Amino acid sequence: MKKSRLMIAGSAISLALFASMPSYAQEAPADAAAVDEDEEEADEDEGKPILVTGSRIARPTLASAVPLTSVTIDDLQGTGEVSLGDALNDLPSLRSTFSSGNSSRFIGTAGLSLLDLRGLGTDRTLVLVNGRRHVTSTPGDNGFDVNTVPTDLVERVDIVTGGNSAIYGSDAVAGVINFILKRDFDGITARAQGGISSRGDRGTYFASILAGQNFADGRGNIAVSAEYTRQQPLYFRDRDGLTGAASGRCQFQLTDPQGAAGGEIGQSATDGIPDTSFLCGIRNGTISDAGTVSGIVGGRFLRFDDGGNLFIDTPTQNFAAFGSGNTQGGSGSTLRNTGSLLAAVDRYALNVLAHYDFSDAFKP
Repeated sequence: MKKSRLMIAGSAISLALFASMPSYAQEAPADAAAVDEDEEEADEDEGKPILVTGSRIARPTLASAVPLTSVTIDDLQGTGEVSLGDALNDLPSLRSTFSSGNSSRFIGTAGLSLLDLRGLGTDRTLVLVNGRRHVTSTPGDNGFDVNTVPTDLVERVDIVTGGNSAIYGSDAVAGVINFILKRDFDGITARAQGGISSRGDRGTYFASILAGQNFADGRGNIAVSAEYTRQQPLYFRDRDGLTGAASGRCQFQLTDPQGAAGGEIGQSATDGIPDTSFLCGIRNGTISDAGTVSGIVGGRFLRFDDGGNLFIDTPTQNFAAFGSGNTQGGSGSTLRNTGSLLAAVDRYALNVLAHYDFSDAFKP
Protein backbone atom coordinates (compact mmCIF):
# COMPACT_ATOMS: atom_id res chain seq x y z
CA MET A 1 0.00 0.00 0.00
CA LYS A 2 2.79 2.42 0.92
CA LYS A 3 4.74 1.42 -2.17
CA SER A 4 1.79 2.14 -4.44
CA ARG A 5 1.31 5.60 -2.88
CA LEU A 6 4.96 6.46 -3.45
CA MET A 7 4.74 5.36 -7.07
CA ILE A 8 1.64 7.46 -7.62
CA ALA A 9 3.30 10.50 -6.01
CA GLY A 10 6.42 9.99 -8.14
CA SER A 11 4.32 9.71 -11.28
CA ALA A 12 2.51 12.94 -10.42
CA ILE A 13 5.78 14.79 -9.94
CA SER A 14 7.14 13.50 -13.21
CA LEU A 15 4.02 14.55 -15.07
CA ALA A 16 4.25 18.04 -13.57
CA LEU A 17 7.88 18.39 -14.61
CA PHE A 18 7.30 17.15 -18.15
CA ALA A 19 4.16 19.26 -18.46
CA SER A 20 6.10 22.41 -17.70
CA MET A 21 8.81 21.78 -20.29
CA PRO A 22 6.72 22.51 -23.39
CA SER A 23 5.75 25.89 -21.99
CA TYR A 24 9.43 26.96 -21.83
CA ALA A 25 9.96 25.76 -25.34
CA GLN A 26 7.00 27.82 -26.57
CA GLU A 27 8.17 31.05 -24.83
CA ALA A 28 11.72 30.89 -26.16
CA PRO A 29 10.95 32.44 -29.58
CA ALA A 30 9.15 35.35 -27.90
CA ASP A 31 12.19 36.04 -25.72
CA ALA A 32 14.50 35.92 -28.72
CA ALA A 33 12.30 38.41 -30.55
CA ALA A 34 12.39 40.75 -27.56
CA VAL A 35 16.20 40.56 -27.48
CA ASP A 36 16.35 41.40 -31.18
CA GLU A 37 14.10 44.43 -30.64
CA ASP A 38 16.28 45.67 -27.74
CA GLU A 39 19.39 45.37 -29.90
CA GLU A 40 17.74 47.34 -32.69
CA GLU A 41 16.70 50.09 -30.25
CA ALA A 42 20.24 50.19 -28.82
CA ASP A 43 21.64 50.60 -32.34
CA GLU A 44 19.21 53.46 -33.01
CA ASP A 45 20.10 55.27 -29.72
CA GLU A 46 23.84 54.82 -30.15
CA GLY A 47 24.32 58.23 -31.75
CA LYS A 48 22.11 60.19 -29.32
CA PRO A 49 23.75 62.36 -26.60
CA ILE A 50 23.55 61.27 -22.96
CA LEU A 51 22.35 63.90 -20.48
CA VAL A 52 23.69 63.49 -16.93
CA THR A 53 21.48 65.13 -14.30
CA GLY A 54 22.97 63.63 -11.16
CA SER A 55 25.06 65.31 -8.45
CA ARG A 56 27.94 62.83 -8.33
CA ILE A 57 30.23 64.82 -10.62
CA ALA A 58 33.67 65.07 -9.04
CA ARG A 59 34.49 68.47 -7.50
CA PRO A 60 38.08 68.89 -6.26
CA THR A 61 37.09 71.72 -3.90
CA LEU A 62 34.83 69.32 -1.97
CA ALA A 63 37.29 66.43 -1.90
CA SER A 64 40.32 68.43 -0.69
CA ALA A 65 41.85 67.93 2.75
CA VAL A 66 40.79 71.43 3.87
CA PRO A 67 37.75 73.58 2.95
CA LEU A 68 38.54 75.34 -0.31
CA THR A 69 36.61 78.00 -2.19
CA SER A 70 37.75 78.74 -5.73
CA VAL A 71 36.31 81.78 -7.53
CA THR A 72 37.08 82.53 -11.16
CA ILE A 73 37.72 86.03 -12.40
CA ASP A 74 34.61 85.83 -14.60
CA ASP A 75 32.47 85.40 -11.48
CA LEU A 76 34.12 88.40 -9.81
CA GLN A 77 33.84 90.68 -12.84
CA GLY A 78 30.23 89.63 -13.33
CA THR A 79 29.25 91.40 -10.11
CA GLY A 80 29.95 94.81 -11.68
CA GLU A 81 32.34 95.85 -8.90
CA VAL A 82 35.42 97.78 -9.96
CA SER A 83 37.37 96.56 -6.93
CA LEU A 84 38.36 92.95 -6.38
CA GLY A 85 38.05 93.46 -2.64
CA ASP A 86 34.43 94.61 -2.87
CA ALA A 87 33.57 91.63 -5.07
CA LEU A 88 35.24 89.15 -2.71
CA ASN A 89 33.51 90.66 0.33
CA ASP A 90 30.22 89.32 -1.01
CA LEU A 91 31.40 85.81 -0.06
CA PRO A 92 30.08 84.51 3.29
CA SER A 93 33.60 83.75 4.57
CA LEU A 94 34.75 87.39 4.30
CA ARG A 95 33.79 90.43 6.34
CA SER A 96 33.72 93.97 4.92
CA THR A 97 36.14 95.41 7.46
CA PHE A 98 38.06 97.64 5.05
CA SER A 99 36.44 98.17 1.67
CA SER A 100 35.62 101.04 -0.64
CA GLY A 101 32.44 101.61 1.37
CA ASN A 102 33.92 101.98 4.86
CA SER A 103 37.68 102.40 4.49
CA SER A 104 37.55 106.05 5.61
CA ARG A 105 36.55 105.36 9.23
CA PHE A 106 40.21 105.30 10.36
CA ILE A 107 43.04 107.69 9.54
CA GLY A 108 45.34 106.33 6.86
CA THR A 109 42.98 103.64 5.56
CA ALA A 110 41.03 105.60 2.94
CA GLY A 111 40.89 103.71 -0.33
CA LEU A 112 42.40 100.52 1.07
CA SER A 113 40.69 97.20 0.52
CA LEU A 114 41.98 94.74 3.14
CA LEU A 115 40.50 91.26 3.34
CA ASP A 116 39.22 89.88 6.64
CA LEU A 117 38.39 86.17 6.76
CA ARG A 118 35.74 85.15 9.32
CA GLY A 119 36.00 88.56 11.00
CA LEU A 120 39.17 87.58 12.89
CA GLY A 121 41.09 90.63 11.68
CA THR A 122 43.11 91.65 8.66
CA ASP A 123 46.36 90.78 10.47
CA ARG A 124 45.19 87.17 10.76
CA THR A 125 44.31 86.84 7.07
CA LEU A 126 47.25 85.97 4.84
CA VAL A 127 47.03 87.13 1.20
CA LEU A 128 49.30 85.49 -1.36
CA VAL A 129 49.95 86.09 -5.05
CA ASN A 130 50.83 82.90 -6.92
CA GLY A 131 51.53 81.24 -3.59
CA ARG A 132 54.00 83.89 -2.41
CA ARG A 133 53.76 86.70 0.11
CA HIS A 134 53.34 90.23 -1.18
CA VAL A 135 54.57 93.62 -0.03
CA THR A 136 52.23 95.08 2.61
CA SER A 137 50.23 98.25 2.01
CA THR A 138 50.48 99.72 5.51
CA PRO A 139 53.72 99.87 7.52
CA GLY A 140 53.87 97.83 10.70
CA ASP A 141 51.34 95.13 9.83
CA ASN A 142 50.56 92.51 7.21
CA GLY A 143 47.66 94.31 5.54
CA PHE A 144 47.68 93.81 1.78
CA ASP A 145 45.67 96.13 -0.47
CA VAL A 146 43.83 93.94 -2.97
CA ASN A 147 43.53 96.91 -5.33
CA THR A 148 47.21 96.48 -6.24
CA VAL A 149 46.46 93.15 -7.92
CA PRO A 150 46.02 93.51 -11.70
CA THR A 151 42.40 92.51 -12.25
CA ASP A 152 42.71 91.36 -15.86
CA LEU A 153 45.68 89.13 -15.03
CA VAL A 154 43.82 87.21 -12.32
CA GLU A 155 42.80 83.70 -13.35
CA ARG A 156 41.09 82.64 -10.12
CA VAL A 157 41.12 83.20 -6.36
CA ASP A 158 41.52 80.28 -3.94
CA ILE A 159 40.30 80.76 -0.36
CA VAL A 160 41.19 78.37 2.47
CA THR A 161 39.66 79.07 5.88
CA GLY A 162 41.43 76.59 8.10
CA GLY A 163 44.53 74.52 8.76
CA ASN A 164 47.09 77.07 7.57
CA SER A 165 48.69 78.51 10.70
CA ALA A 166 50.91 75.41 11.00
CA ILE A 167 52.37 76.24 7.57
CA TYR A 168 52.40 80.04 7.42
CA GLY A 169 52.35 80.99 11.11
CA SER A 170 50.03 83.30 13.03
CA ASP A 171 49.45 85.44 9.93
CA ALA A 172 47.16 82.69 8.62
CA VAL A 173 45.07 81.93 11.71
CA ALA A 174 41.90 83.01 9.87
CA GLY A 175 42.99 81.47 6.56
CA VAL A 176 44.78 82.14 3.30
CA ILE A 177 43.62 83.90 0.14
CA ASN A 178 45.72 83.10 -2.90
CA PHE A 179 45.44 85.10 -6.13
CA ILE A 180 46.44 82.92 -9.09
CA LEU A 181 47.63 85.05 -12.01
CA LYS A 182 47.77 84.10 -15.68
CA ARG A 183 51.26 83.02 -16.69
CA ASP A 184 50.80 82.61 -20.43
CA PHE A 185 48.73 85.60 -21.57
CA ASP A 186 49.50 86.37 -25.20
CA GLY A 187 47.83 89.32 -26.94
CA ILE A 188 46.27 92.61 -25.99
CA THR A 189 42.95 93.41 -24.38
CA ALA A 190 41.22 96.56 -23.15
CA ARG A 191 38.19 96.92 -20.89
CA ALA A 192 36.16 99.84 -19.59
CA GLN A 193 33.00 100.24 -17.56
CA GLY A 194 31.08 102.96 -15.76
CA GLY A 195 28.03 103.33 -13.56
CA ILE A 196 26.02 105.71 -11.45
CA SER A 197 23.54 105.28 -8.63
CA SER A 198 19.78 105.55 -9.10
CA ARG A 199 19.93 108.98 -7.41
CA GLY A 200 22.41 110.39 -9.90
CA ASP A 201 25.48 110.35 -7.64
CA ARG A 202 28.40 108.11 -6.68
CA GLY A 203 29.71 107.78 -10.22
CA THR A 204 32.13 104.89 -10.71
CA TYR A 205 34.47 104.47 -13.66
CA PHE A 206 37.05 101.85 -14.56
CA ALA A 207 39.44 101.35 -17.50
CA SER A 208 42.24 98.86 -18.05
CA ILE A 209 44.57 97.61 -20.74
CA LEU A 210 46.60 94.42 -20.73
CA ALA A 211 49.31 93.31 -23.16
CA GLY A 212 51.31 90.09 -23.01
CA GLN A 213 53.74 88.12 -25.15
CA ASN A 214 55.10 84.58 -24.97
CA PHE A 215 58.66 83.88 -26.10
CA ALA A 216 61.25 81.09 -26.13
CA ASP A 217 58.70 78.57 -27.40
CA GLY A 218 56.31 79.38 -24.57
CA ARG A 219 58.86 78.98 -21.77
CA GLY A 220 58.84 82.71 -21.04
CA ASN A 221 56.14 85.35 -20.80
CA ILE A 222 55.98 89.07 -20.11
CA ALA A 223 52.78 91.00 -19.40
CA VAL A 224 52.09 94.68 -18.72
CA SER A 225 48.84 95.79 -17.06
CA ALA A 226 47.60 99.34 -16.47
CA GLU A 227 44.38 100.24 -14.62
CA TYR A 228 42.55 103.39 -13.57
CA THR A 229 39.59 103.56 -11.19
CA ARG A 230 37.55 106.58 -10.13
CA GLN A 231 34.82 106.47 -7.50
CA GLN A 232 33.17 109.75 -6.60
CA PRO A 233 32.50 110.53 -2.92
CA LEU A 234 29.12 110.16 -1.29
CA TYR A 235 28.50 112.44 1.69
CA PHE A 236 26.16 111.96 4.62
CA ARG A 237 24.15 114.99 3.51
CA ASP A 238 23.40 113.26 0.20
CA ARG A 239 21.43 110.56 2.03
CA ASP A 240 19.47 112.43 4.70
CA GLY A 241 16.79 109.75 4.86
CA LEU A 242 19.46 107.19 5.72
CA THR A 243 21.92 109.19 7.81
CA GLY A 244 19.84 112.07 9.21
CA ALA A 245 22.63 114.52 8.33
CA ALA A 246 20.18 117.44 7.99
CA SER A 247 17.08 116.36 9.90
CA GLY A 248 18.74 114.55 12.81
CA ARG A 249 19.81 111.00 13.60
CA CYS A 250 17.52 108.05 14.30
CA GLN A 251 18.74 106.13 17.33
CA PHE A 252 17.90 104.73 20.76
CA GLN A 253 17.78 107.71 23.10
CA LEU A 254 17.63 107.97 26.91
CA THR A 255 14.11 109.05 27.80
CA ASP A 256 13.86 107.94 31.46
CA PRO A 257 16.23 108.27 34.44
CA GLN A 258 18.41 105.20 34.85
CA GLY A 259 18.49 103.34 38.17
CA ALA A 260 15.16 104.66 39.45
CA ALA A 261 14.16 103.67 42.98
CA GLY A 262 11.88 100.72 43.59
CA GLY A 263 14.11 97.67 43.21
CA GLU A 264 14.34 95.09 45.95
CA ILE A 265 17.57 94.02 47.66
CA GLY A 266 19.70 91.96 45.30
CA GLN A 267 17.84 93.22 42.22
CA SER A 268 18.54 96.11 39.88
CA ALA A 269 16.51 99.20 40.62
CA THR A 270 13.78 99.80 38.05
CA ASP A 271 10.45 101.54 37.79
CA GLY A 272 9.15 99.35 34.99
CA ILE A 273 9.57 102.06 32.34
CA PRO A 274 12.09 101.51 29.48
CA ASP A 275 15.11 103.78 29.87
CA THR A 276 15.59 104.23 26.11
CA SER A 277 13.26 104.84 23.20
CA PHE A 278 13.89 104.80 19.46
CA LEU A 279 13.53 108.39 18.23
CA CYS A 280 14.45 110.38 15.12
CA GLY A 281 15.63 113.96 14.78
CA ILE A 282 18.30 113.56 17.49
CA ARG A 283 20.99 116.25 17.66
CA ASN A 284 23.90 117.10 19.93
CA GLY A 285 22.82 119.84 22.32
CA THR A 286 26.25 121.23 23.18
CA ILE A 287 27.67 121.40 19.64
CA SER A 288 26.48 123.42 16.65
CA ASP A 289 28.00 124.22 13.26
CA ALA A 290 28.52 127.93 13.91
CA GLY A 291 29.23 127.59 17.66
CA THR A 292 27.39 127.34 20.99
CA VAL A 293 27.95 129.68 23.95
CA SER A 294 26.15 127.74 26.67
CA GLY A 295 22.86 126.29 27.78
CA ILE A 296 20.34 128.56 29.46
CA VAL A 297 17.31 128.06 31.67
CA GLY A 298 14.40 126.06 30.28
CA GLY A 299 16.44 123.61 28.18
CA ARG A 300 17.40 126.30 25.67
CA PHE A 301 20.80 127.15 24.17
CA LEU A 302 22.59 130.35 23.20
CA ARG A 303 24.19 129.81 19.80
CA PHE A 304 25.71 131.63 16.82
CA ASP A 305 24.09 131.48 13.40
CA ASP A 306 26.00 131.32 10.11
CA GLY A 307 26.28 135.13 10.06
CA GLY A 308 27.89 135.30 13.52
CA ASN A 309 24.77 136.58 15.31
CA LEU A 310 23.63 135.26 18.69
CA PHE A 311 20.22 133.64 18.97
CA ILE A 312 18.32 131.48 21.42
CA ASP A 313 17.75 127.93 20.25
CA THR A 314 14.74 126.13 21.71
CA PRO A 315 14.71 122.41 20.82
CA THR A 316 11.54 120.36 20.83
CA GLN A 317 12.83 118.21 23.69
CA ASN A 318 15.94 118.35 25.86
CA PHE A 319 17.16 115.08 27.39
CA ALA A 320 19.59 116.64 29.87
CA ALA A 321 17.33 115.67 32.79
CA PHE A 322 17.81 112.01 31.85
CA GLY A 323 21.60 112.19 31.77
CA SER A 324 22.02 112.80 28.02
CA GLY A 325 23.49 115.75 26.14
CA ASN A 326 21.24 115.23 23.13
CA THR A 327 18.14 117.07 22.03
CA GLN A 328 15.31 116.43 19.63
CA GLY A 329 14.90 119.22 17.12
CA GLY A 330 16.63 122.57 17.42
CA SER A 331 19.84 123.73 15.76
CA GLY A 332 22.37 121.41 17.37
CA SER A 333 24.79 119.45 15.25
CA THR A 334 23.76 116.08 13.84
CA LEU A 335 27.48 115.10 13.79
CA ARG A 336 26.93 113.77 10.26
CA ASN A 337 26.43 116.78 8.05
CA THR A 338 30.13 117.12 7.16
CA GLY A 339 31.21 113.50 7.04
CA SER A 340 31.67 111.17 4.10
CA LEU A 341 29.50 108.09 3.76
CA LEU A 342 31.65 106.69 0.93
CA ALA A 343 35.08 108.13 0.38
CA ALA A 344 36.35 109.20 -3.00
CA VAL A 345 38.81 106.77 -4.55
CA ASP A 346 41.28 107.52 -7.33
CA ARG A 347 43.42 104.52 -8.09
CA TYR A 348 46.22 104.08 -10.60
CA ALA A 349 47.95 100.73 -11.00
CA LEU A 350 50.78 99.65 -13.29
CA ASN A 351 52.02 96.07 -13.09
CA VAL A 352 54.75 94.34 -15.06
CA LEU A 353 55.02 90.58 -14.67
CA ALA A 354 57.63 88.39 -16.31
CA HIS A 355 58.68 84.79 -15.84
CA TYR A 356 60.87 82.21 -17.53
CA ASP A 357 60.93 78.45 -17.09
CA PHE A 358 64.50 77.27 -16.35
CA SER A 359 63.55 73.67 -15.62
CA ASP A 360 65.13 72.33 -18.81
CA ALA A 361 68.38 74.17 -18.19
CA PHE A 362 69.18 72.06 -15.10
CA LYS A 363 68.48 68.68 -16.66
CA PRO A 364 71.56 66.41 -16.89
